[in-house]
Amino acid sequence: WAYELHSSDEHQALMLVSDICHEGLHQLHQFHSKDPDDKWENHFDRWQALWFNEGWAEYLGGGVQFDPSSDRAEWNGMPRRRVAHLKLLRDTGMPRMPLRELVQQDSFEALRRWIGNWIGLLHQDEEVPDTALALMNDTSQGSLHVKTFYAQAWFLAYFMNEYDDGKYRPKYLDLVLTALRGKLKPEAYRKNKSVKEHWPSAYEAFVEIMGIKGDEDWKKLQRQHDGFLKKTLRD
Repeated sequence: WAYELHSSDEHQALMLVSDICHEGLHQLHQFHSKDPDDKWENHFDRWQALWFNEGWAEYLGGGVQFDPSSDRAEWNGMPRRRVAHLKLLRDTGMPRMPLRELVQQDSFEALRRWIGNWIGLLHQDEEVPDTALALMNDTSQGSLHVKTFYAQAWFLAYFMNEYDDGKYRPKYLDLVLTALRGKLKPEAYRKNKSVKEHWPSAYEAFVEIMGIKGDEDWKKLQRQHDGFLKKTLRD
C-alpha cells in the first residue's frame, strides 16, 4: 500500500511507511515479551512508560525513511516529523520537558496536564515570543502535547543510542532487555533466569541502570542531552 501510494501522495506515503514500521516494533515488543505462564503479556505496557515504549518504537520504526525516487526504504533513526517538531519548539521558544520529568510520565493525561501548565504560565509572561503564542493558539497544530511528547521520547532514545559513539547504548539495551524479561534486573536474568528480582517502574530502572545518584547526575545528563540535541538539529 505504501509502495503504491507514493505516486499520488508522496508526503502521505512517507508518513505511512514510518507508521507501519513504528507499529511493527510494538508488535515485536509484544511477541518477544510473551510469558509462557501469562500468554501475550506485554511487559513494556505493564510498565506504562510512554517515553520508553514510544521512544523506542519511534527510534527504530519511525526512523525508517522511504525514498520515492528510488523506491527504497532506509533506516537512519531520525523520523522527519519528530525532527521538524523539535526545530519548531526551538524556533518558537517553546520549552521542553526536563528528562527527569519525561521519564516519569505514565499517561497522555499526565502529559496534557504538564504541557497545559507551562502553556498557562507562558500566557502570563509578557516576554513570550509572538511565534510561540501563535503556535499555542493555532488549532491546526492538533494535539500539541502529543506531538511534543513523541518528539522528545524519540530524541531520548536517539540520544541514548547515538550520543558520544554509543556511550549509553549498552545501558539502554539493558533497559530494553529488562522490559522484555518481565522487568527483571540485568544481574538477575544474566545469572539465574528463575530469579524474580525486578523494578516496579521504568523510571526506577532508568535511574539505577544509568547510575543516577542525585541532582548533579540529572543535571549532567540533561546538559549532555541538550548539547546533543542542539548539534543534531543544527546538522
